[in-house]
Amino acid sequence: MTAIIVQANNTLLRLTANFLSSAQVTKNDESVHMYCTDRKMFDGLSWYCKRTGILAKILDAEINDSVPPGDHRYGTRIYSRFLLWKIERFLRLSMARPFEPFLYLDADITLLRNVEFGLEQARRDNPGYSLIIQSNKEDYSIPTMEEEQYCAGVIYQLRPERSFWTAVYEWLESNIDSGSTIETGRRIHGGGFVEDEGAIHLVLKSFGRHLGVLPPTLFRVGRQPWDGEPVLMHRNWMIGNAEKEKNFREHGCWFANDEILKELL
Repeated sequence: MTAIIVQANNTLLRLTANFLSSAQVTKNDESVHMYCTDRKMFDGLSWYCKRTGILAKILDAEINDSVPPGDHRYGTRIYSRFLLWKIERFLRLSMARPFEPFLYLDADITLLRNVEFGLEQARRDNPGYSLIIQSNKEDYSIPTMEEEQYCAGVIYQLRPERSFWTAVYEWLESNIDSGSTIETGRRIHGGGFVEDEGAIHLVLKSFGRHLGVLPPTLFRVGRQPWDGEPVLMHRNWMIGNAEKEKNFREHGCWFANDEILKELL
C-alpha cells in the first residue's frame, strides 16, 4: 500500500477529522500518516481516531505549540510557514532509506474511493515520471509547465527528489524571510504572496523539467464538478474552513462523526 502523507495544524481539525473518516469509509485509513504541527492537533486527532476506530498513524513529529488559533489564510506569514514545514516533510521522505513512494494530500480533501485505483492509472499515464501532481485546471485537460496550473495539494512521488525539494524549500524560505506576506504588503513576482505552487513552477523552469499529471477526472480540484466516480475531491478553490465544510456537507461528502467532534471541541 502507498503511504498517504497528510500534514495539518489545529485550525484544520474539523476538516482533518472529515478526511480521516473518509479514509476509513474508503478503506484507506491504514495507509494514512498524519503529521501534526502542534500539540492540540496531535492530542485531538489521537482521541478522535481512538473513539472512531480509525487506523491512521497520528504522528507528533515537529510539534510546535506556538501555532495560534484562526484560519491562517493564503498570504499570511503563518500560512507560509506551514508550506515550509510541508516541503521539509517531502525532503525528509526523499532522504529516507529505503525510500518508500508516497501520496501527499492536503487536509481539505474527501476520499471517495481507494487511492490505489487512481495511482495505478497515474503510473500508466505517466511512465518514467517520479513526481506526478494534481492538475489545477477547471476542465479535464492536462496542464503544461508554461500554464503554471499544477496544484501542490496532491502529489504522488515514486522516487527520491532531494535536489528538487531542496530548491523549492530554499526559494520559499528566502521569500518568507524577506517578508512577502499579507502582514507586510510586499509581494513577489506576479503580484502574489509566498505559496508552494509558485515555488514549484519556478524550480521546474530552472531545472528544465516537467511533472506527470494525476488523472484529472479521478483527482478533482474545487473548480471541477461533483459527478462521476472520482478518487477524491479537493476543496482548494474555496476560502475559509467553514465554507469548505459547508460545501462538503451540501454534496454528501461530510464523513466526520459530528457527535464525537462536539465532545472534542
